[in-house]
Amino acid sequence: MFRIIISVCVIVCLACLCGCGGGSGSSTSPFVNIQATRFFAKNTTIQTGGRIQWVNVDAAPHQVVSGRLNPQGDPLVIHVIQITLTGFNPVALTANLGDSVYFNNISGNPFTMNVSDDNGVLVSTVVFNIGDMKQFTFPGAGLFTFRQSGSQIFQGTIVLFGQPSPDGLFMSQVLPNGGVFARQFDVPGQFSFFDLDLNNPNRSFKTGTITVQ
Repeated sequence: MFRIIISVCVIVCLACLCGCGGGSGSSTSPFVNIQATRFFAKNTTIQTGGRIQWVNVDAAPHQVVSGRLNPQGDPLVIHVIQITLTGFNPVALTANLGDSVYFNNISGNPFTMNVSDDNGVLVSTVVFNIGDMKQFTFPGAGLFTFRQSGSQIFQGTIVLFGQPSPDGLFMSQVLPNGGVFARQFDVPGQFSFFDLDLNNPNRSFKTGTITVQ
């Protein structure tokens, strides 16, 4: 858990770049970087017949598997994140997707909180009055950042683990640093994938989607 929290802090503080490469003829092959705590880009759109290349840019090995991360938590398991005058407590939390997560405003002031996914995309904005305690339902497994609106310092993170549910459409080999997995998509639709935790295959939090038009 300590390693996850350290990795989360590093990722939140660094800006990451994602490149694009050309394919044969006029087609393009978007790259999805596999990083320590996320896929970048998380959601990619391509044309039918297009190809995606996943590239492991992390030092640790990773494996890309098609399918979803389902809730594995218990709504009766409750996590409370306090909003105080000096910040969130706890600042970094790990939980299971399906657990109940509450934010409790004990700061003595009204508070507006923004929640973003692991690619920095805004998921929701929540307004707290003084003394409000509100449950927040996250859209899925993943790494999420919550921060005070207008502040880059007053922030925290949560990692929500889901239960891997492969659908059998595709699966990469175990990719070392620099390893590449490519797949062509010949039919339209939306395809979900996750990063299999090689140390604990019963859970994961890194997800992404491919939309084929």
